[in-house]
Amino acid sequence: MPSKPDAVETLRATQRARPKRAADVTAIHDLFLSRLEEIERRVSSELARPAEATGALQEVFLDLAREVWAHVRAAGLHLAEPGGVSALVASLTAAGPVDDLGVDESYADRVHDLLRPLCRAWFGLDARADIGPVDFDGSSLVLFNRSAHPLPVDPLVLWAFFREHAGRDGRRVYALTDPDTMAWPFIGDRLQRLGVFAASRGNCRVLLERGATVVAFPEGACASAKTYERRYRLERFDDGFLVETAMSCGARIVPGAVVGNEESFPLVARAVGIPVSPLFPAMGPLGLLPLPVTWRVRLAPPVRYADDLEEGSRAGVVLDAVRARMQELLVELLARRRTIFTG
Repeated sequence: MPSKPDAVETLRATQRARPKRAADVTAIHDLFLSRLEEIERRVSSELARPAEATGALQEVFLDLAREVWAHVRAAGLHLAEPGGVSALVASLTAAGPVDDLGVDESYADRVHDLLRPLCRAWFGLDARADIGPVDFDGSSLVLFNRSAHPLPVDPLVLWAFFREHAGRDGRRVYALTDPDTMAWPFIGDRLQRLGVFAASRGNCRVLLERGATVVAFPEGACASAKTYERRYRLERFDDGFLVETAMSCGARIVPGAVVGNEESFPLVARAVGIPVSPLFPAMGPLGLLPLPVTWRVRLAPPVRYADDLEEGSRAGVVLDAVRARMQELLVELLARRRTIFTG
């Protein structure tokens, strides 16, 4: 039996030997030959690929590696352009004047312009997506579940998301994160220049009194111990004081939920205080790169709180209502999700 390349040459020789036919018949032959050549190229490329995984777990890691490599290669090609690396370094290190809160708006704009395309490409997070019937007119505390990622990935991603969504009319958008993160050298200063602050009563009050939209995570430090089997199950609200502060300021309290973030860093254990995932610390710093899991965000209507309850009772009732609504939103998002990579 002739090989496939021989089959192509035989068909071409036969076509040349036959009398000239109608134009439509010739077009059909040309189309067939081109399709056959395309199939042969695809077969050759498949044969040139490394051996496929033989088990389910190997298949998962192989798919993850291909996905990560595709995005890393695209980013590398962009940085390889003339001035690509120098422009990125300059945008992340250049310092400008700061306001009374220590925020550098020009720096925040540059980092936002860098983060938003990355969030869309890596997490599929689009600010045009439907996030719920929420009006951002006035001060708002927007609360989300938090992943166990040791880096401030959740605050940065959601800061960039809401800065584009709620900040279109010039409204200021800030985020609150773990105080320990803000104590890191250099990192803490860069975060503050963006508008990311330590989660505390004082910071929350100052921001809300200025009429800002504040993104926060009431689980606080408890979220860092949430292993993969506990994902999307809200832990104790270690930073429940944020809700009390918003109530004392008369701010809007908006329960929210995000899915995808708690799978982007699948924590399996903590060893001597070090988070352990399937990729970290085995792959070094690269293991901290969040997986390209699709994120989806949803908000509920603001929680109402009555003035006729005693101060302590009112805070407890509102906190329970916020927690219940956040958990309901998570269940709704998970029920609509098809896969972690397609959303």
